[in-house]
Amino acid sequence: MFLAVSSSFAQRDSSNTKKANHYLGVQANQLLRQLFNLSGNTTVVANPYLINYSVNSAKSGWGLNVGIGYTVDQSNQSDANTTNNSQTTNFSFRIGAERKVALAKKWMFSYGFDFLEDKMNTTSTAKSQFQFNSNETDIDLITKDSGFGPRFTLNFFVTPKILIGTEVTYYYKAITTSQNTTNSSTTISINPSTGQQVSNSSSSSTESTQKLKQFHFTAPANIYLTLKF
Repeated sequence: MFLAVSSSFAQRDSSNTKKANHYLGVQANQLLRQLFNLSGNTTVVANPYLINYSVNSAKSGWGLNVGIGYTVDQSNQSDANTTNNSQTTNFSFRIGAERKVALAKKWMFSYGFDFLEDKMNTTSTAKSQFQFNSNETDIDLITKDSGFGPRFTLNFFVTPKILIGTEVTYYYKAITTSQNTTNSSTTISINPSTGQQVSNSSSSSTESTQKLKQFHFTAPANIYLTLKF
């Protein structure tokens, strides 16, 4: 649907009049922090939609907006007896209708309504080895949320083709978190009767699920650098 709408908006009529405007934006908080040397600013931006694309009618301002984000974080730590590995993947997607409105020569406002789907998966493994005894714990944590809600943006035209702006969202989310924990261990003991080594192994697994619903407000802390074409 996104490709079909984009293609139809991109077409021009016989008089060569532009029928649609395209906007490609990326989250630029880290870039601006480096450019303006904001070393003392430690604010963490919680907005997961790192890239945004929209196509809007040049006449009415109505169009389609898509946001996407994907991050991977890995951690590996080890010493003589223990090893800890973890990986977190986070995928976020939203799509919705919006309208862009010119407020003044340099300012543009937009409002819209989005549907979203996010998933975060964290896997971690902890291993320990002390002499002949070993233990391993594996944790698989999955968080899924889906929802909808309004979105508002405010953008400033640095040049006719480059914009800088921010957004405010107020999303309803239904969140499901499931966790699966597996523990296995092996111990070596001496049989007092025979004096031989005896290996004892055991394993256990637990599962849990938690569901919650929330209205999540995102303040205008994230900055987008957008190219208009």
